[in-house]
Amino acid sequence: MGSSSMYLRISERRCFDGPKAEAAISATSSASEIDNGRNDGLSLRSSSMQSASSFDISLGARSPSLPFERLISKWAAPHFQVMPSIFPSLVALGLAAVGALLLALVRWSPPQRTRERSVAARVLAIAVSVQALHFLEEATTGFPVELGNSFSLPSMPFVAFAAFNLLWLGIWFFSIPGIRSGRTPAFFAAWFLSIAGAFNGIAHPALAILSGQYFPGLISSPIIAAVSVLPWVRLHRATIARGVSARDPPNGPGLGFDKRGRRPNS
Repeated sequence: MGSSSMYLRISERRCFDGPKAEAAISATSSASEIDNGRNDGLSLRSSSMQSASSFDISLGARSPSLPFERLISKWAAPHFQVMPSIFPSLVALGLAAVGALLLALVRWSPPQRTRERSVAARVLAIAVSVQALHFLEEATTGFPVELGNSFSLPSMPFVAFAAFNLLWLGIWFFSIPGIRSGRTPAFFAAWFLSIAGAFNGIAHPALAILSGQYFPGLISSPIIAAVSVLPWVRLHRATIARGVSARDPPNGPGLGFDKRGRRPNS
């Protein structure tokens, strides 16, 4: 605007005749309109940027500031990108969980099976200890990476692998007293460990054969498979099918049990 008005004054001083003055005034007017248009465009862009900025803020589009938000943006997002590597384990363990749930629902432990539940709890403690050693072998020999490589998938996040195993180790540990008191959730966890242990005894040698070399967890997998048979047997003795009389022996009549399902002189 300043340059246009200056040019207008100079033109009025130098041009006194009518046509020249009109031409100069029309030229300066068009220049002034162009400058006004530019200024309006700048103001329009500025207002649109401000409104967009306020719109983003209203939607919460901001950088993470709280500690848990920074933690999620740093760790969770990369982990969710490689979650497909967990699918093979989830499928196998999901089938084991379904089987354990069915067993926990169709079988129950009557109050008379106190001794059988106590033995099953001790056997479960041994199985949990062996499972902890199996987890330690897997964690120190690169199981999350090798499992993904076996199925041409990204490596499993170690954080997810460790959290899942530690969570179940804690559940199995706290299920030991639940077995003694005959809690159904505790029996579900114990059945799940028994089935998953048998699965480990098959899966690790099979993956080692397919890869032609040592597969993480191979050494302890036969041990956990053998130990998982003990909880299966003891859980079966401590429970009966729902709808069966609690006075029936755990393995049927005529097998050396008394009416309460206990071995005499034992």
